Amino acid sequence: AAAGARGGGDGVVNEVVCGALMMAYERSGKWREAAGVLQRAAALGVRPNAVMYNTAIGAAGRAGEAGAAEALFRAAAAAGAVDAVTYESLIAAHGMAGDAARAEAAFSAMAAAGLRPREYAYCGLVAAHSLAGDAAEALRVRARLRRGGARAGVHVYNALIAACDRGGLYERALDLLRSMRREGVAGNSLTAELAAQVGRKGAATVESQQLTAAALSAAMALLMRSGVL
Repeated sequence: AAAGARGGGDGVVNEVVCGALMMAYERSGKWREAAGVLQRAAALGVRPNAVMYNTAIGAAGRAGEAGAAEALFRAAAAAGAVDAVTYESLIAAHGMAGDAARAEAAFSAMAAAGLRPREYAYCGLVAAHSLAGDAAEALRVRARLRRGGARAGVHVYNALIAACDRGGLYERALDLLRSMRREGVAGNSLTAELAAQVGRKGAATVESQQLTAAALSAAMALLMRSGVL
């Protein structure tokens, strides 16, 4: 039935139609409804594919439902509908929950499955360790990314800078912004927002320690002028 549905046609329900409905639910923050489409699709003879499972896992993760994301991942694995994005979505779900142990386990499972982790997977690890209160371990993810032969993009850098902000490591955040410039990684609106936040908090911290805040402000201005932000 699913194969026939792929042929398309007016009023035909197939993976594309189901996926579009799931994305609409996801964007509305309705993760239960998004996940529910999987059962509705199966009842109509449409076999859920990896894209559909990934959408459901991502929706659950963004809603803070890491347990549901884990259950959906297991269902995807049982259905043989797992790809790199499925693992990355699970890592991100545990990352947003601050569950470093489960995020690391999913990351290891991804590598064991012969799939190469990409930027999204590393962002999940950074978030997991950062939200678990271990900024130092979050920052070490950058070195792990390099050892894996990957290059940190703007999303990884944003996650790292957010980890520094969360951990009060304002000078380290500035170092990351400088690294972005050296490596030619263009910032985005989130980078600018994080940099401004780090600048404000960093200046207040430096002043409270009776040290000079001028150096921090000058560094921020230099980064702004040099085009990092």
